Amino acid sequence: MDLEKAGDLARDLMDDHGLALWSFAFDNAKRRCGACHYHKRTITLSRYYVSMNAAPEVEDTILHEIAHAIAGSKAGHGPEWRAVARRIGAKPQRCADSSVKMPKAPWKIVCATGHVVGLRHRRSRDMARYACRLCMKPLRYVPNT
Repeated sequence: MDLEKAGDLARDLMDDHGLALWSFAFDNAKRRCGACHYHKRTITLSRYYVSMNAAPEVEDTILHEIAHAIAGSKAGHGPEWRAVARRIGAKPQRCADSSVKMPKAPWKIVCATGHVVGLRHRRSRDMARYACRLCMKPLRYVPNT
């Protein structure tokens, strides 16, 4: 979906659901689709997520985050949030389904035995200090091909 159209849609939906005093922005998240920042009164969407997915998925994510804003910070993904999500037309699910596209992590964390411990978008740590939970061998980054 086009970023400009997504931003306009988000603003319209936020206004329709009583969040006129909240702001909207895009962020650079690669592991989550959207977020509700209660303390800043801001809803954000990942620009990667928006650009890689179709309008129906993006709209559902916007509604998901609006439901968080309406239900409040203590609701989490519990019954109160689910009721709000259903009422405003969002799928009352904690996570996006597997059809949602997100950027592929360029790095794998593996041990000498070959166990894949995790995937990373950034090489932010020196892995020499860490060990595999299964075999206790040191971990290292390798390209995720």
